[in-house]
Amino acid sequence: MSRVIPAKLVGLEVGAVSQTIDARWLMAYAAALGETDPRYYDTTAPGGPIAHPLFPVCYEWSVALTLRSKTIKPELLPLGVHSTHHLVIHRRPEAGDRLLTRGQVLSVRASRTGTLVVIRYSTVDRNGRPVTTTDYGSVFRGVSTDGKVLWLSGRYDAEVYAISTEDGHLIKRIKVGLGPHGLCVYPQPGRYSLGHTGVFR
Repeated sequence: MSRVIPAKLVGLEVGAVSQTIDARWLMAYAAALGETDPRYYDTTAPGGPIAHPLFPVCYEWSVALTLRSKTIKPELLPLGVHSTHHLVIHRRPEAGDRLLTRGQVLSVRASRTGTLVVIRYSTVDRNGRPVTTTDYGSVFRGVSTDGKVLWLSGRYDAEVYAISTEDGHLIKRIKVGLGPHGLCVYPQPGRYSLGHTGVFR
């Protein structure tokens, strides 16, 4: 398997995908999160129920799936860890809005644990006015941008290895804590460790 995400993907764009926001969608998202604030469910308010601040992921999702299918090989997807999320809300989406969302690869660059891919989702209303802009980053562990380096962990040696995929030689040996089971990106979101995996929730 070739573990590479080429830097030439920068600039690739998909969209615009059109979606109409309705009150049921806004309320369903809030309910799925367990929100109890009545403003999320008030259909009698001007503009209807307010959108949860993270609701943009709903209308960005179809664009995300399309862009992923054009940029990331299916066998690399399980190696991805959502590592950054920067959301700018220019105005809250409202029931009745028809929104257009585009996705564009902003950057593909090496990180300590693999390759960081940042995608921008830009959403505007039917008049072209900005609604939300999201820069979504994923680190693909053990993946290089040019396919020349493979990152592996040495569970019983407390080390991480960078290995050349061209001739198999060891490029670098990095001492880490005891028993690394795999490569994990920090900081992880959450308060509680899920055990020895190094992943928190």
